[in-house]
Parts: sequence; structure tokens; C-alpha cells
Amino acid sequence: MPDSLGWRRHPVILNYGVPVLSVGVVLALTHWLNFYLHAAPASLFICAVAVSAWLGGLMPGLLATVLSILAFKYYFVPPIHSLVPQTAEEKRRFRDAQRRRTVRLRECTGAVLRSGVCRRWRSGACRAR
Repeated sequence: MPDSLGWRRHPVILNYGVPVLSVGVVLALTHWLNFYLHAAPASLFICAVAVSAWLGGLMPGLLATVLSILAFKYYFVPPIHSLVPQTAEEKRRFRDAQRRRTVRLRECTGAVLRSGVCRRWRSGACRAR
């Protein structure tokens, strides 16, 4: 689908280069700000995702989201500079968080399926009248 403003007519390398560059700039800026201000670094990553999705579309926005999550987890969430839980306590917290995410995913999936069934039932009921 062509974009009326012509924003997404850039080469693919530019569309996917923006997320990598924006997350890299935000990471460097966040390290600098964290050194001086000890601020919440997540808000800047949200800005990088928003800019990437705005300029590149859905897939570059998703790429920026994944890169931001990995960078935030690696550089700012203990254990620092590791994506794997190290101690038994961290492993327990990781399993608990994984269980909560699984339950939320099931609940959301159920809600989406129920809304689709209800929508079909209502449209069928309306046609029957």
C-alpha cells in the first residue's frame, strides 16, 4: 500500500537502519544520563521505538522493540551484562515471571477468541431477525 506522504518509499536498508541507529544512540545517551542523573532509562527506548515505527512502519518498529528490550535487559537489569539468570533467586524470579506472562497470554488469547465468537454470534443473530 503506497503511503500518501511518501515516507515508506525509502530503501529497505534505510528503513531497517533507523531502528538500529536510534536504539544505539539511545543506549549511548542513556549510559551518559545514567552516569550523571540515575534517571529511568526505559522512556528513551520508548522514543526510539516510536520514531522507528513512525518512519519505517511495523516491521522496523518491531525490530526497534526487540533491540530495545535486549539492550535494556543486558545493560540495566541485574545481573548487568548478562541475559541469563545467575543465582538460584534470579532463576526462581525468572520462572515466576515466565508463569505470569504465560497466564496473561492465555487470558488475552481467550478474550480475543471470546470477542470474535460474540461478534459472530451477534452478527448471525442480527441476520436472523
